[in-house]
Amino acid sequence: MSPAIKTITGIVLIMLAFMLALSLTAWPMLVGAALLAALVLGCYLRAPVAYNLEGDQLTVRFRLGRKVFAPVSRCSLLAERPPLGVRLWGNGGLFAATGIFWNKLYGVYRAYITSARYTDYVLVETPTRKILISPENPGKFVGAWKS
Repeated sequence: MSPAIKTITGIVLIMLAFMLALSLTAWPMLVGAALLAALVLGCYLRAPVAYNLEGDQLTVRFRLGRKVFAPVSRCSLLAERPPLGVRLWGNGGLFAATGIFWNKLYGVYRAYITSARYTDYVLVETPTRKILISPENPGKFVGAWKS
């Protein structure tokens, strides 16, 4: 996990602890703390933990569940930082950045990344989708797809 994602996660966890502490004296604060705790748990369970390319199929594994994309038609490292995008739906940094995003270069794309460094990103393309992932060793990941 990159420092940026660790920072965002840390801030949210500190907020949760603060809200729980406040709920000891102001019990209605417990409702907000419970909602934030549910959000944190959901983001934790849906953060990517592994990426697997078998044949022409990409599988993104989460702590709870998985998402499969097929057929993979292209897999490449990013040569430069992608342009800023807009999050249409998803999580923008709590344990990971996941969801549906848009930018001028890729259009609408999905991201399942645990790093804020673009040099860690791999762009996986299917005939209908673009998926941005951040495997542990991007060069090896792309090399495995090419072979």
